[in-house]
Amino acid sequence: DECIENPSPREYVIKSVERTTRWLERCKAENARLNALPDTVNPLAMPRGYSVYYAYPHSFDLAESIYKSFNKRVPLADNGLINDDILFIPRISDIPSVLVENAFPILPEQEDWVLSQTGKETLAETLYQGIVDFYKNKYPAQ
Repeated sequence: DECIENPSPREYVIKSVERTTRWLERCKAENARLNALPDTVNPLAMPRGYSVYYAYPHSFDLAESIYKSFNKRVPLADNGLINDDILFIPRISDIPSVLVENAFPILPEQEDWVLSQTGKETLAETLYQGIVDFYKNKYPAQ
């Protein structure tokens, strides 16, 4: 695939478009092959929304607190509280660390909601409250 100069000779444009079309056909075929594998998940085959990931036990309480906050406040599908050491979540740190996927923006209605004022305010309040609740539970006397 290439971005050809404008103007370019007609024959060159034709060859470039043919090359791009062949590349597209190979990509489509590979995508179909990968989607047919037994362990492949179609992201649109089930409801999608938010999820909270953590990698180590010392991060569980923070992840759970944020996850519970999402359950209370965010009107999207719950994709779970997930222990996953495959995702890139800081692993060396002694402090709790999580990865929050707050929506599934390839779905137009979720993208619209995330970009709306209501969505922004809801997500900010949800994360804030999840962190506050974590500290209240972890250090109740302070």
